[in-house]
Amino acid sequence: MSAFVQMAATFASNYSGATLLALLLDRHPSISSDGEIFPVHRGSRGLCACGKSQVDCEYYKTVAKHMLAKSETQWNADLFARHPQYVRIQSLQRVLVHGWSLGARLNRIRTAFRLPGMRRADRSFVDSHMKFMSNSLKFNGTNVYVDGTKDWRRAELFASDKQIKMRAIHLVRDGRGFCNSYIKHKKIGKKGLSKAAKVWVRHIHECDIFRELFSDIPFMIVRYEDICHAYTETIIKICTFLGVPSDVELLNNANQSPHVIGNRMRMEFQGSICEDRSWEEMLTSDEISRITFQMQDSLRRFGYID
Repeated sequence: MSAFVQMAATFASNYSGATLLALLLDRHPSISSDGEIFPVHRGSRGLCACGKSQVDCEYYKTVAKHMLAKSETQWNADLFARHPQYVRIQSLQRVLVHGWSLGARLNRIRTAFRLPGMRRADRSFVDSHMKFMSNSLKFNGTNVYVDGTKDWRRAELFASDKQIKMRAIHLVRDGRGFCNSYIKHKKIGKKGLSKAAKVWVRHIHECDIFRELFSDIPFMIVRYEDICHAYTETIIKICTFLGVPSDVELLNNANQSPHVIGNRMRMEFQGSICEDRSWEEMLTSDEISRITFQMQDSLRRFGYID
């Protein structure tokens, strides 16, 4: 594939507003943004915001036609996926896909010794997903594709490819709000608060590793809270970063029919934005103090505490 693809990868821990950001950006006439398009579990079917299964949605059937299985009634799980499948042994696959996050130096060593079969899998995967993004841009008449899949190996492959002009957006949410959402959705109770705090801090550490590995890629930090309380100003900054027009009228364009994949809000979003601050009521002052102490360096770094 010879044509360049302009895209941005969104990095965000779960429950941090990534679906909201995808919905907002997809309203812009120069941006295609489909959220978490590819399934966490290979072969599973996602429900599109249009109300149809992805495999039955005309948008996905058109832009991802090359990712369909021969029957055209289901996806080819090796292509319609977040990252390449290297081996069938899941424990080894996890190491090969996620091992890079141990550190930039170890990742460079790991990359240098990739087997020919893995390199072929990477090339086939990137070519297929470049075609998906190009098809989406053509289908929507847009210029920039914002990938909300939030997968590190995927982003690493895109960042390493000279045919992709890549940017990266790190969407961060107050770690205390994340912790409350994490224990609620994981159904692990307040005994899991410390674990949730570690997950939040680890994700930020992984973002830092990516930035060290790919220091030449433009990188923007966006706070979920700023989207909620300084919507116009924040979205204008994002549009400027992405290199698309930032007129206020364009930001409120709602002509595109969304085909976003993500949390359930995508099915009923009407443009109203309300910050989730339920953590202030659900957590006691002692619990808030404990996780604040555990995450204090990163909370301070992003302006959540003094």
